[in-house]
Amino acid sequence: MRIMVLAFLALFPFSVAYAEEAIMRATVLEVRSERTESLPGMYGTQQIQEIAVELSDGSRVLIVNDRVPLRAGDQFYALKADSADGSVVTVHDVDRLPVLAAAVALFALATLVVGWWVGARALISLGISIVFILYVLIPLLGAGYPPILVCGIGAACILAIAMVVTHGMRPGVLAAYIAAVGAVFIAIGLAEVFVAAAHLTGFSDSAAAMVSISIDGINMQGLLLGAMIIGVLGIVDDLAVTQVATVAELESSGITGGAELYARAMHVGREHLGAVVNTLVLAYAGASLPLLMLFAYAPAPSMVLINSEVIALEIVRAAVGGVALALVIPAATALAVYLLRRGIRLDTRHGSHVVH
Repeated sequence: MRIMVLAFLALFPFSVAYAEEAIMRATVLEVRSERTESLPGMYGTQQIQEIAVELSDGSRVLIVNDRVPLRAGDQFYALKADSADGSVVTVHDVDRLPVLAAAVALFALATLVVGWWVGARALISLGISIVFILYVLIPLLGAGYPPILVCGIGAACILAIAMVVTHGMRPGVLAAYIAAVGAVFIAIGLAEVFVAAAHLTGFSDSAAAMVSISIDGINMQGLLLGAMIIGVLGIVDDLAVTQVATVAELESSGITGGAELYARAMHVGREHLGAVVNTLVLAYAGASLPLLMLFAYAPAPSMVLINSEVIALEIVRAAVGGVALALVIPAATALAVYLLRRGIRLDTRHGSHVVH
């Protein structure tokens, strides 16, 4: 939501006021002075600047910046607080939107160059999924609907969007979808059991705490379950579609026996599973690396650190995601072989025939 607000501010150069405070864009005119100070009671230093800035309302002020080093010409978001004693302006955050736009554009370009029309459809489905999360999933969660139900149905909708837009509506895609949704719902049940048994509250970070404070009646434990499931959808989608495509390719190469098709496709699936399980766990570890480093240097026994909610949450998240991945491979393979035995083609590519 914060990203949406900043994006809105970037497009329209006027301030948005909250009571007696306003966030507005600002430009650094000059860095008057800067010094480095040690952080009391901590390792490291902090850079303090005195900068002259011009706000989007045309006013110019001199402010002290202790958040992020800025240079002349840099743009940032300033927080202006008005009171009876006057106005106080501080640095709220640096303007990262141009860099973010460049990164997204590079990602889209690489996807289009390599993926062509499939890449274009994948980008479209990604955009629709993000809109669905922002304007359907989040409002329903904020309105107090059960997070597990909302995220479960939302996961099914997101998978449908991703698969149908990217690959089209055909029997092979339907087989992949059924397998993926089945694996996700089993993972939801397992996640609920483990989260309850481990007494995970969902208050492991500051963002979760802010959600709890800002939204009345939100079920943080249910929200935690939903986040676990949403996070694994992309890889489940990948595995399901890949397995169906593998069965289709094996059948087109002359292998028609159901048992042999299943065995050979599962061989490929096991290799793929080994790679994506590592991807899943390493992605979680990478996202939590600063936190893991903090815990590694904490003066406490290893078992105490692992037992903490922050680490326990990541372990449960990775375990539940791994179960979903392991389940979707045999399910998608079995469904694909079943459809082939019924005389239905499984090609997941656009423009292919769906029946013999």
